[in-house]
Amino acid sequence: MITYNDFRDLTMPPDSDYVVIELEEDTSRISLCTLSAINLGNIKELSDMESWMDNAVRGLDHLFDYQDYLLPAAREATLDYRPVGIGIVNMAYYFAKNGLTFSDRGAWQLMHDTMEALQFYGIKASVELAKEKGPCRLFEKTKYGNGLLPIDHYNKNVDEIVKPKYKQDWEWLREQVRLYGMRNATISALMPAETSAKIMNATNGFLPVRALVTVKGNKSNISKQVVPEINRLKNKYDMLWDMDSMAGNIKTMAVIQKFVDQSISTNLTYNPEHYPDGKIPMSVMLMDLLLCNKYGLKTLYYHNTPDNRDEDLQHYTEEPVDVVDEEILEEECEACTI
Repeated sequence: MITYNDFRDLTMPPDSDYVVIELEEDTSRISLCTLSAINLGNIKELSDMESWMDNAVRGLDHLFDYQDYLLPAAREATLDYRPVGIGIVNMAYYFAKNGLTFSDRGAWQLMHDTMEALQFYGIKASVELAKEKGPCRLFEKTKYGNGLLPIDHYNKNVDEIVKPKYKQDWEWLREQVRLYGMRNATISALMPAETSAKIMNATNGFLPVRALVTVKGNKSNISKQVVPEINRLKNKYDMLWDMDSMAGNIKTMAVIQKFVDQSISTNLTYNPEHYPDGKIPMSVMLMDLLLCNKYGLKTLYYHNTPDNRDEDLQHYTEEPVDVVDEEILEEECEACTI
């Protein structure tokens, strides 16, 4: 046990009044990121998501029992809630192959149905694990443990974007959760997957593409990446720096957030070329912040502009593209790398 008395000589003047605070060492908790992602580019039917989410939830949950923990606080927090975070990659390709942009109502509806399936089948997989191994230790302290599902507590302003018509049987799932609990207190979290998407040759997480061909690098290597199906879809991709408003992107993220039980690393991007004198008005950024708040976005990650560090863009031609000379170093939170 640690008490304030142990530190008073270091922190308080001799004649000061102080309050003794007793801290039990084993009550401290440290949260860890345990992440995976679904490649939207591989979807043929939304029912595909059932087996994918079952594999993802089971795989991540298995990690909790055999991985090493540097600190007891990390181990206890993990075993109390067994939180998994399953996100998405290749959304820009998903839109392009369906002929959609971030500002299309069809794109918002597509992501509503897609993320509904992802979260529904993720919860279902966690229930199945709970049947086999029992729910997580503090399940009753979670929203799921109190009988709440994502469709119960999302920001209802999202209904302005997409009407709440569901394809999944949420009431059946609610009863399953009530009967058996869940092995995992959380299911979803959307990370940028800036580096990780390269392994699958997927577009970055849920982000628009900056160019059809990019040269990316980190401290280990420099590599060139081409968007999926570049020859067939080169005119279908919604290009990031061509967007003159973030409204479509914000609404897309709001629809996704409706079903995500953790958060989304949402980026807002501004190209000065779209504004008079090449200056981004503060009023534009403030209105976007208010729009994010209106629709219930939980997190804003970066505010980006195409400065000199973004010279990783190359114009696509039918001829081979030469690698640019300048090395572009990626900046990404290691905890958000899958």
